[in-house]
Amino acid sequence: QIKTIRDLHIRENTGCTVIGYKMENGEYIVNPDIDFQVKTDGRIIVLGNTVQIKNLNKVFGL
Repeated sequence: QIKTIRDLHIRENTGCTVIGYKMENGEYIVNPDIDFQVKTDGRIIVLGNTVQIKNLNKVFGL
């Protein structure tokens, strides 16, 4: 199932802000739209303090 950044509820669940996305081909998207579709082989880039990053790791099992 394809998910968007909106579907992941990153800010609501962790307090982190999505500031970028690294695509599987190495291309970077800066400040992706909330409806940007993420793939399992891409990487979401976030900004947050230590507590927020720990929350992100806990919520998403990283």
